[in-house]
Amino acid sequence: MNKTASIALLLIVVSTLVNGQGFIDQILLKSGDTITCKISLINDQNIFYTYKKKRTEKHDFVPLMEVVDYTWVSKDIKNQIPPKNPLPLYNSKDKWHIGIILSQQFNYPLRHTSPGISLSKRNHNLWLGPEYTLLLENPPGDPIEVYKKNCLSLGIGYRYIFNSSWKNINLFLQTNFSFVQVEYKEYQLGPPFVTNRTKIIVENTMAVGANYQLPGNFELFGGIGFGSYDFFLMALEHFIPHATVGVEYIF
Repeated sequence: MNKTASIALLLIVVSTLVNGQGFIDQILLKSGDTITCKISLINDQNIFYTYKKKRTEKHDFVPLMEVVDYTWVSKDIKNQIPPKNPLPLYNSKDKWHIGIILSQQFNYPLRHTSPGISLSKRNHNLWLGPEYTLLLENPPGDPIEVYKKNCLSLGIGYRYIFNSSWKNINLFLQTNFSFVQVEYKEYQLGPPFVTNRTKIIVENTMAVGANYQLPGNFELFGGIGFGSYDFFLMALEHFIPHATVGVEYIF
């Protein structure tokens, strides 16, 4: 095939693609004619193709001995594997960013209200802060011990936020620990009859939930799960239901 024929064939192909026609294959004949078509099969003797004439698709073939060259673009498009669209990143920032978080946890028999400081990087979110804790009923133990309902605690947590194709919504997994200092009165039959005591309850929870991204770097989140509490870390003796809601602002 000479250089002039190659250039002519290339110009025809480019013209066809620009015009957006569905028949993007080209067959250049020895007679000088060019067939714009969609090639369906090529064997040892013929090229079979479909072409359009007066808005009607027709089928034909041409012997290979009459062909100078051809381009089978539609075959490459048909066999091309479509690329997988990656999920949009929840957070593409590679550096840690500080934030402010306010959360409410319902972990019966404990309820926590907590302002805190958060750190965020990509899909990771950490937070730490004081908690105002309301003790809705006495922990398991001696029934003659009377607990103070209001107490302070320290909360620390981690949330992994998944990438998502949903607009502004991302699912997450979360774990949280609360170190609650409770005060109670221990009653006795003899002197001193009443003794004021304190002890630490360690509560740990896990949850699944969803983040909703609001304009202006605000995020709402909520989740449900389960947990346990006792007087030492990672205790599983006292099962509790868990629910959490909150809002976070990331600088």
